[in-house]
Amino acid sequence: IHYVSLFLPPLFIGLIYGLKKLVDVEPSKKIVSSLKKNLTLVILILIGATLYSSVTLGPLPAVAKAIFKSAGQSEIKQIKSELLKALPPRQSLAATYDFLTHLSSREKIYGLNYAFVGKKQFTDLDYELPNDLEGIVMDSADLITFALQFPSDNIWQKNVLLGDDRLRKIIALGLKAVKIIDSYVVFERSGEAGMVLYETQAKIKEIQNPQKIKLGDVIDFLGWSKILGQRPTSPWLENSKFLPISLYFQAQKKLDKNFQLKLSFKDSEGKILGQKYYALAYGLYPTTEWPVGDIIKINDWFLIPKNLASTNYQIELQLVDLKGFITLNGLRSVVPQITEETPLGPIINIK
Repeated sequence: IHYVSLFLPPLFIGLIYGLKKLVDVEPSKKIVSSLKKNLTLVILILIGATLYSSVTLGPLPAVAKAIFKSAGQSEIKQIKSELLKALPPRQSLAATYDFLTHLSSREKIYGLNYAFVGKKQFTDLDYELPNDLEGIVMDSADLITFALQFPSDNIWQKNVLLGDDRLRKIIALGLKAVKIIDSYVVFERSGEAGMVLYETQAKIKEIQNPQKIKLGDVIDFLGWSKILGQRPTSPWLENSKFLPISLYFQAQKKLDKNFQLKLSFKDSEGKILGQKYYALAYGLYPTTEWPVGDIIKINDWFLIPKNLASTNYQIELQLVDLKGFITLNGLRSVVPQITEETPLGPIINIK
């Protein structure tokens, strides 16, 4: 990974001088003489070793794979690109993993992953975002990654459990959700009301599609409603299809697990056409925070993949308890590895 990059220049310089010294050595020495006689073979071995290392150890295969894979994800790439372009260039920002690299040249950029756990890297020192923070850009799915990052570390797990509290406090300092597209959310300082991600209600208000389903003996799903008048508006989203929907839940017991949301697209025969995990309530109001008896309303703007536009599909939702860890892919980007998925109750059908 990037930590070795500081050693590469002196190593290459050392190689150059080493080869020069090898060429200048007295030819009477047998090894040197043999190498000089077979200089072409030596060069071919060096080139072959370099190419082999590039393929097996370097990022080239992962780059090729990413280019090939990105052909089917042009819509997601465009959404990310347009979100980043719309951010003021001098804005002080905190960002999740996926956006940090793109924003790393800014004078003031902060890791939301550190703000989430509240600690600096490789230390127990507190990590605090500055008071002049002007915005947050995040993929809320990364909050699932944050939770999986330290699966067997009890101390860090305690920090993770308080992560949503830290984020809510940061957002409460005048930040409003100004853009929501699928799992992507942009918060900025704004005098306007902002888009509502979630809310709690003491009593059930009108639900367009009441559908009471018991999810185990801990949560009831009460139904769903279409969101009207708050569709993400932008010229580059005119051809995109969304499912703007409010989901209603009610906790029957105090929960000690944070359940996530799995969205699946299936054909008439039950074959999975697409699937994605979402941090429930954008990871900002997880199930461990839900008061018993209160109605939890969560507003989502799910993106319907373009490759499903001409397909007959049905939409299924399910709450799941996820376990796993994180690893690095060939591009050295953080990738969550789900090792265990425990569903909570039956599947919810959205028709």
